[in-house]
Amino acid sequence: MAGRDCLVVGGGRRALRTVRHALAHGARVTTVAPRLHPELRARLSEGAIAHHATTFSPAQLRGMAMAFADTGDPVIDKAVCLAAAVRGIAVHRFDADPQAREDGKDDHVRAA
Repeated sequence: MAGRDCLVVGGGRRALRTVRHALAHGARVTTVAPRLHPELRARLSEGAIAHHATTFSPAQLRGMAMAFADTGDPVIDKAVCLAAAVRGIAVHRFDADPQAREDGKDDHVRAA
């Protein structure tokens, strides 16, 4: 992940976990979401991440090495996964398994 451009679609707690992980591994992170978690806003203010304050568009994948679908909305997350797959971009999405959410294990990702 080090030195690679990563797109994180989502601006909430799920996206925050992904951003923390990606930054810890040296990725260059861009988020896409109409709104951001306060910690993500702080990272943006520090210049640690880039941000598009809008909804997802496949064009936002241009130049990305990896993508993460972290909105929690299955329709949007599926669209991110399909758009990335068509472009040959590695993509991961939040594990939407209801039992994982019930157990509080909402920080798992899986390959799409």
